[in-house]
Amino acid sequence: MQSVHEALKEEKQPPPRAKSLDTILCLDVSASVVENPGLETVKQIALKFVDGVEDLMEEMDLEENIAVVTMGKKAKVIQHLTNDLSLVREAIESVDNEAGGRSPFMQALLVCLAANKGRGGIVNVAGVYKVYPRIIFITDGHPTDESVESGSDSPTNLSQVKFSLVQLITEISSKKHKSTPKPIFWVPVGTKANMAFLDSLAELCGGRSVPAEDIKSLCRYFKIHQTAGRLYKMIKNHPDRYVDQQMQSVVTAISPNLTINEQRTVLEIVMKLKDKPPEEEEPEADSFGNLYEDKEKVKTGELLPLGTRVVRGPDWKWKNQDTDGAGTVIQHDKENNWIYVKWDNGTHNAYRYNENGKVDVEESKHHPRELPLDSPSLDFGVRVVRGPDWKFENQDGKGPGIVVRWRKSDGKCKVRWDNTGTFHEYYYSAKRGHEVQIYTPQFARDGTILQTDNGKPTEESVGQTSTKTIPMWKWRDENRRWRLYSEDISV
Repeated sequence: MQSVHEALKEEKQPPPRAKSLDTILCLDVSASVVENPGLETVKQIALKFVDGVEDLMEEMDLEENIAVVTMGKKAKVIQHLTNDLSLVREAIESVDNEAGGRSPFMQALLVCLAANKGRGGIVNVAGVYKVYPRIIFITDGHPTDESVESGSDSPTNLSQVKFSLVQLITEISSKKHKSTPKPIFWVPVGTKANMAFLDSLAELCGGRSVPAEDIKSLCRYFKIHQTAGRLYKMIKNHPDRYVDQQMQSVVTAISPNLTINEQRTVLEIVMKLKDKPPEEEEPEADSFGNLYEDKEKVKTGELLPLGTRVVRGPDWKWKNQDTDGAGTVIQHDKENNWIYVKWDNGTHNAYRYNENGKVDVEESKHHPRELPLDSPSLDFGVRVVRGPDWKFENQDGKGPGIVVRWRKSDGKCKVRWDNTGTFHEYYYSAKRGHEVQIYTPQFARDGTILQTDNGKPTEESVGQTSTKTIPMWKWRDENRRWRLYSEDISV
C-alpha cells in the first residue's frame, strides 16, 4: 500500500521530539465530512486539542508529541510526531489541500501505525507502568469500500467493510503488538455521525468515544496516567502503608492540579493495576529462550509446575478467556505468584495462583490434551515420549513429558519431563525427524497414569503391591472431564 510506504519513510530533516507521550491525530477530511459538518469544524476541534496540550505544557511542564494524519481520497501523514506545536497547527490549517474523496478507514489506521513506527514509543512511568502511544480519530464514522480505488464517498458493501475494520482494530489491540498505539479515541463530528459504530470500535480497542465539545479532556490524559503510575509505584513498594481509604489524600498530595473527576480516574487505574497480570515476563508462546519455572515454589506447592493442565479455579474473574476449556501452564512470573496459561483455544494470559490468597486456575487431571498418534504436528499440553529418532540417552528419565513450547514453523518443541523436572528441546516434523512422539496414557484403576518406556507400559509401572494393574478406559462427560467407566466395563 503506497500510503503506508510513504508514511514509513524517514524524514530528511526530522522535527524535534520529546521523550514523552506520542499522539497520532487522524482527521477525516473526506467528502462526507466536507458536506457535514464542514472542514472548518474538524480543524477547530483539532486546534482546540492542541491548545489544551500547550496549556498543560505550561501548567505542569509536560511535553507531548503530536502527528497529523488526514483521511480523504487517501490517507497521508502531513506532520510527523513533534513537540513543536506550531508545526502541528500549520499542518491542521493545511488540511484543505487533502480534502474530499472517499473514507478509507483501514488505510488511515495503517498509516497511523506507520507514522508511529520507529518514531513513537512507550513511556515507562516510575518503572512500573507503561503509557502507550495513542490515536485520536476525528470522524463522522462512515467508512467506504477500500477494494474500490475511486468513486463517491457513499457507503457500499458496508457489512464487509465494517467486518474488516473490526478485525484490524482487534489485531491492533492484541498483546502481540506491544508497542502499537493503544487506545484509540473516537471523536464523532457532524449531525449524521454513526455514533453506534464508533462506540463499538471504541470498546474493541480499549478507548472511548469523546464528544467534540469535550476534546480538551483528552489533553490531560498523560498527566492522569503519569499520576497513576507514580501512585502505583508507591503502593507496590509499600503495600501495607497505603490502604484504599488513604489513596484519595495521596493523589491530592502528589497532583493537586487534578480535578476531582480526574483523581477518581487515577484511583480507578491504580485499582485495576493492583489486580492486573504482570507484563514484563509475558512469554511469547513460540519463544524458547525465556522459559522460567520457579523450582523452589514448585517444590513447596506454592506454584504449579510448567506443563500442568488447568481449568478455572475458585477465584476466576476473567470472563470467558478460557472459552470454558482447559489450558497448560507455560511460564511463571519472576516476582509474583502469577502463572501464564496457554489455553487450548490458542490464547494465553496470566493468572493468580496463591497471589494474595487468590487462585484463578486449578490443576485438572481430567482434561488431557489429545491429538491422534499420527498427528502431523504437536501442541501445548500434549504428552510425549521418546520417538523413533531419539538420540538423547536417558534425558527423559525413561518416562513421559509434556509440551510447554511449540513452534509449528519448524516443528520444534520444548518438553518438561515428568521424572526429572528438566526441560529439553526436540523436533517433531517430517523434515527434521520425530525425536519425540505423541503418547496416549493408560490409566490405572485409581486414575493415575501408568509409566511408560517409549510409549509402552514398563514392568516398573505395574503397582508394587499388586500382581497386576488393570488399565482403565475413560469417557468424557458433558463438562469435558474424563471419568472412569464402571469396573465391569474396564478390562
